[in-house]
Amino acid sequence: MSDAWEYKEATWSEVKQNPFRVKVDRKFNDRINENMLEIEQSHLSENLYIIQVDQDKKKKDWWGEREREVVTYYQIIGFEYTSYNTNRDKTKTPNIPYDNKGYTLDNNGYPIEYEEYIADFPKAPISLDDAREQLEKLYSDLYWDFSTWLGHHSREGWEIFKISRDFNSGSEGNSTWCIFRRRV
Repeated sequence: MSDAWEYKEATWSEVKQNPFRVKVDRKFNDRINENMLEIEQSHLSENLYIIQVDQDKKKKDWWGEREREVVTYYQIIGFEYTSYNTNRDKTKTPNIPYDNKGYTLDNNGYPIEYEEYIADFPKAPISLDDAREQLEKLYSDLYWDFSTWLGHHSREGWEIFKISRDFNSGSEGNSTWCIFRRRV
C-alpha cells in the first residue's frame, strides 16, 4: 500500500421540516347534488385523490326546511414537494443543497435520488391522516440522520479526516462539512 491518499468531501444538513406536503386542491360536498362525487371523479386529474372529510346528518337550510338526511364533505388532495424554505416574512429562499438524502441504484448501478422522481403518494390515500402518514414515512425513508449519513460515506475504506459544523445557519438547520480520505 502506498503513502498516497485520496480525498472526498460531503456536506450533511439538518432537515428540520418534512418537505413533502398534502396539497388541498379544492373542497366540495353533495348538499345540492347527490351525484357530485361521481361528477368530480369523472373530471379528476392525474395524481389527485378524493377523500371523504366529514358527514353532517339532518342538515336544515337557512329557512328551516330539511334539505337532505346526510351531507358528505370531500376534499381533492394531491402531493407537493416544497423545494424552498419560507422564512417569517413569507419570501421564498432557495433551499440549501442537502447531501443527506437516501437513494436507490438504477439498472446501471448509479444512484437515483428519490426526491427528483417522487411526484405522487406511494399508494392512493384513503383519508387525510393516511396521506400524512405516507408522507412522514417517505420523509423518514428518504432523509438520513447524521450517523447513517456518516456510515454511508465511511464505506469502502473511507475514514473521516476532518469535520466542521456550522451552528449559526439559522432556520435552515445545522450543516456539517466532512472530508474523508482513504489510501490509494
